[in-house]
Amino acid sequence: MPDPIFPFIDIAIDSKGNIFVAGVTTSGEFPVVTAGYDTTYNGGDDVFVVKYDSELKHLLAATFIGGKSNDWSRAIYIDGQDNIYITGKSWSRDFAGGIDKAFVNELVQDIGFIVQLDSSLSMIKSIAYIDNADIFAIAPGHDGTLYVAGGITSDPQAEVRALTAGFDRKYHGGMSDGFVARYGVTGLDQLMNFTLIGSSGVDEIIDIKVNDQNFVYLVGYAGASDFPTTSDAFDNTYNGGFTDAFVVKLDGELSTLVASTFLGGQNIDRGHSLGIDDHDQIVVTGATESADFPCSEVSFDNSFNGGENDMFLTVLSGDLDKIIASTFVGGSARDRGIDLVITQDNHIVVAGETSSSNFPVIGDSRTNKYSGGQTDMFLVLFDISLNYLGGSILGGKQEDLMPQLALINKDVLVVGSTASNDFPSKRTMKAVDYSQRMFDLFVSQISFK
Repeated sequence: MPDPIFPFIDIAIDSKGNIFVAGVTTSGEFPVVTAGYDTTYNGGDDVFVVKYDSELKHLLAATFIGGKSNDWSRAIYIDGQDNIYITGKSWSRDFAGGIDKAFVNELVQDIGFIVQLDSSLSMIKSIAYIDNADIFAIAPGHDGTLYVAGGITSDPQAEVRALTAGFDRKYHGGMSDGFVARYGVTGLDQLMNFTLIGSSGVDEIIDIKVNDQNFVYLVGYAGASDFPTTSDAFDNTYNGGFTDAFVVKLDGELSTLVASTFLGGQNIDRGHSLGIDDHDQIVVTGATESADFPCSEVSFDNSFNGGENDMFLTVLSGDLDKIIASTFVGGSARDRGIDLVITQDNHIVVAGETSSSNFPVIGDSRTNKYSGGQTDMFLVLFDISLNYLGGSILGGKQEDLMPQLALINKDVLVVGSTASNDFPSKRTMKAVDYSQRMFDLFVSQISFK
């Protein structure tokens, strides 16, 4: 099953309010209706995509995507014409009907894929792939183009190397480099720009956003001091530990490193999700094991809480030259921020995982008690100055993982994975078998009043 560090479930909403979820299943009994592109479970881990009405009452369409080996989803995006894009990673030579050309080179062990489906999930309109890659994130440009980002473990294929544009065309070794690819307005058959961004260590890009000026922001983690930063950035010195989080700003053509900063302390730090607020400030969340992670002197919590790690939440200037606000969030065990969204009133909602019985939940919440098991999920609400406005814990007596968020009017939709029979949700389905533990997928709608 997918790496439990990174999400393999995601959620998006189309122009009509229909709700789409992508994920991974090992179940041949997964509820796929006859209208789907592929109604037959292919073996191993298969990607699934499901479509619900806006009230989550009716399953409108569903499909498998995959082959005989393992296939993992990472992200979902819906464009202005309600085309559905799924990104992820596959080991299947027969993925989506066969892409053997991707495996002609014996050095290609897996591929990162982008699949475009129609809104009914009955047809694959196009597929693009990148050799030896995992595509974690996807975001639209403001010029009709499409960006994807992730990690890659070798030099890219020849047609990618042939592109002249790109900040960095050299693979730096180590376990992986980050990469960004840009596709044109005509579709996935038009790869316009590509760049690597990495070091001699392990580097991966976990999230990507594009602002109104078409600057591209990235968050992830870097494993060595030779990761590229800019001289006027908040922190251009690697802080130690196995990885530092990073935040990067590129121009829209991926040819110029506009700004780049480390974000971390002396232990392990990873950036997982980012957002851009109304004032072009950059909001980042992730997980840190560093007691010296940079926090504001006056903040919700400027002290590391112990245990394996704390969630961090940081607001940076758009030029990445200073921290506006930064705080720890956590208890005495394991806490990490996984996804965030910024609401219409410029509030920040973060979803994550906690193993801390003393995780801080204040104000009105549906649940303010840790439910047990290995992990629960949480939602926390902050204003843009990082004043803590409230939160909620979601979970049951078993393991609850991988929350992802989408905004629906003034509410938040949460999708994730649960092994808890007492999980407080009416909408679940068989999804994954992770390390011999059965998980269901859930979708919940949360209101912060």
